[in-house]
Amino acid sequence: ITVLVSAGDNGAYGRTGGFSSPAQLNAPDPGSQPLVTCVGGTTLTTGPNEVWLGEEVWNRLGLGHGATGGGVSSFWTIPNWQVPGYVTSNGGSSTYRNVPDVGALADPLTGVGIYSKINGGWVQVGGTSLSAPIWGGYMSILNAGSQYLYGTSIGFFNPTLYNIGYLLGIGYGQPSNYLFPAPDGTNGNPGQYGG
Repeated sequence: ITVLVSAGDNGAYGRTGGFSSPAQLNAPDPGSQPLVTCVGGTTLTTGPNEVWLGEEVWNRLGLGHGATGGGVSSFWTIPNWQVPGYVTSNGGSSTYRNVPDVGALADPLTGVGIYSKINGGWVQVGGTSLSAPIWGGYMSILNAGSQYLYGTSIGFFNPTLYNIGYLLGIGYGQPSNYLFPAPDGTNGNPGQYGG
């Protein structure tokens, strides 16, 4: 099965890193565990009629509005499906688990509207606790399609995700080659936290 886990909302510093000086990089559990799909956050830009215009890594640390978690685990070794060449091209580790695996809208300043009577009506929300359920909904659609077309469930998604180019018959490639990429941005803030 696929277990989707939020990457966290404290940037590259995890739950504790931003509270020390200089900050400590931290990819916290459970998102960094090898048997989960870690979901990070993006800032989504749309146009008229909700047309997708682009996404970048969610980072509003300087404004006090959080940032996507993620980075390199200091405990879990790199899983065999996370090919080192994929993750080292953007500063990842060839020996330890790299996260997040995927991302979706999480920026509270560009988030989604929900109706909450207790909060007075419509409010805009964000965080990776939003992006993980977005991927949960997407995975349920993928799983239903797989069951309909092939008679089988997807199971654990990460090996499929990281080998998608091979499975499509066009060789190995970055998963981002087949999804909307978010190559711009960072989830750190050395000016604020040092390091």
